[in-house]
Amino acid sequence: MIVSYQWFVNDTAFAGATDSLFSYIPNNGDTVRCRMINQDCSDIDTLSSTEIVVVYKAQPAFSVRDSSNMNDVCAETAVTFTAIPTNGGTPTYQWLVNGDTVVGETNPTFTYPPENGDLVQCIVTSSLDCAIPNPITSTGITMIINPKETPTISIRRRK
Repeated sequence: MIVSYQWFVNDTAFAGATDSLFSYIPNNGDTVRCRMINQDCSDIDTLSSTEIVVVYKAQPAFSVRDSSNMNDVCAETAVTFTAIPTNGGTPTYQWLVNGDTVVGETNPTFTYPPENGDLVQCIVTSSLDCAIPNPITSTGITMIINPKETPTISIRRRK
């Protein structure tokens, strides 16, 4: 059997689309169908497929922000950071300090005693197929560490 194909998008023949496989970049709401034409002497000369309607899932805007108890702390104070994703599905996490991966820190929260100037960030990867951008890195929190001071007292004698 000798067969040819013609693909239609929104009821318009797609130029050059005459193979059994068809590829193009669809728009939301496009209708796609195929007409198969039998070119020999059988009883059925032309068959048309049912129409397929292209429906895009909404692409979730994916964002992440850091939340810490504080970014201005005393030296040797442990701080808890939390990555708060928006539209991330069930995301995965990777924490960074000064751009370096913190090995084993793959939870939404991360606790450690930062040093002055440390930049704490989190890379979050969404589980959603259409999340944009993916992965995303938080802007981060730059830590300000105040040195511990030893209180002093002096006694003066009155005249």
